[in-house]
Amino acid sequence: MEIDAINDWRPTVIAVKCIMSINNNLEVAATP
Repeated sequence: MEIDAINDWRPTVIAVKCIMSINNNLEVAATP
């Protein structure tokens, strides 16, 4: 069960990091 939980958890962490980095890029781009 632990292996399945890790496999389900990693893509979520990657997705969150991607979203956060995209938000940071948008904030920087929006800054005059």
